Amino acid sequence: MPSRREEILEELRLEAAAWNAVHAAGATVEYTQGYGKNPKRERGKTTSDASVSQQGQVVVWVAGSAAPIAISRLRVVDEEEGADVRV
Repeated sequence: MPSRREEILEELRLEAAAWNAVHAAGATVEYTQGYGKNPKRERGKTTSDASVSQQGQVVVWVAGSAAPIAISRLRVVDEEEGADVRV
């Protein structure tokens, strides 16, 4: 029987695989950079497929970001229309 840690890692891998099945690297995303009173809204293109970080989050790299960003913080947008694709 798998340990709880192994179960969680498998769930995260499945979440990453689901993201990758829908959003290839190069997807345009919006995200909030920073916290507090004046968080900055950013937009960029993903430069990697989703993967599980050592901190236990599903993340992708976004062009211009200093670190990978959790997919839970991303909103994929349609470049042509600027419409949300995923919240």
